[in-house]
Amino acid sequence: MNGERKVSFLIIIVTLLLSGSIFAAKTSTKIFTQQAPLFIGYWLGYAASDADGYNNIGDIPSYVDVVPVAFGLVREKNEINMNFILSSLIKNGKSQKDAKDEIIVEMKKLKIKNPNVKILVSVGGWAGNCWELITTQKEAAALSKNIAAVVTEWGFDGVDLDFEGDRMLDPNWPLSKGCSSGGDTTDIVKGYIIQSLRSDLGDKVLSVVTTSDWGYIQDNFKLINWVTTMDYNSGTTAYDNLSATYSKIDPSADFCPVGFGVNNNKGGYGYRTVAEITTLINTTTPSKGTFGLMFWNLSQVPKDNIKTIYTAVKSKIDKL
Repeated sequence: MNGERKVSFLIIIVTLLLSGSIFAAKTSTKIFTQQAPLFIGYWLGYAASDADGYNNIGDIPSYVDVVPVAFGLVREKNEINMNFILSSLIKNGKSQKDAKDEIIVEMKKLKIKNPNVKILVSVGGWAGNCWELITTQKEAAALSKNIAAVVTEWGFDGVDLDFEGDRMLDPNWPLSKGCSSGGDTTDIVKGYIIQSLRSDLGDKVLSVVTTSDWGYIQDNFKLINWVTTMDYNSGTTAYDNLSATYSKIDPSADFCPVGFGVNNNKGGYGYRTVAEITTLINTTTPSKGTFGLMFWNLSQVPKDNIKTIYTAVKSKIDKL
């Protein structure tokens, strides 16, 4: 998810639309799409030690339903590099192995505290990826195998796919040799990646993040558990625009605004204050009584602000 510059809206999905384009899903007859969880919060491995929020995954409160861990980066030769998630711990003197082991231990702690939580590896993000090098169905399948191996090795509950091309926006985001800034793959290949991941993940979670793209999602909709749309830069205007985008994916689906990049002193890379977010939550009426929120982020936003926003969402749900 980009995670860093847009106010984000999570789509609550109730009904499905399938079409038959050249990259439509052919890998499964099972429908995975579900209503999205109430509260999704990203945890930033690369910012874990320089934060006002939750430095350790195990300390994340039980009211968070889904925790995508950001970010696993797509590299050359269809590889997934997890060192960015470890970078904050490594910077503070941990070895790569010890940093990985610590995060896995923290994930297990959160699972003991909240057995229903889903912890996902978020693949992609706003920079440092080589999506443009994935050009064929064979390469998409190889990438999927490598992502699925990470899920198994680390004990994740699934994958959060964040297609945002590759942008060199920050020197702390490593840009792999061979990847040009701004590069991306095609919608057809994105469809191949989703299809391969669903096959490799089995019944594990597969969520997809998008801004305005919709064709490859529409054609593989039944393979995806839920879709998140993002626009961290605005509020209701973005919601209206994203609603129009989502209506192309599923004209009959129910959806609602969710999630925000929060403006705070430690960087949250959002343009909405807590007051603006809670106002938007309180003044927006979902069409069929569903509501959910994707939150950027659990690491950098002060804990009291996280709780304030969650409380506003929960109060909204209780009134519906």
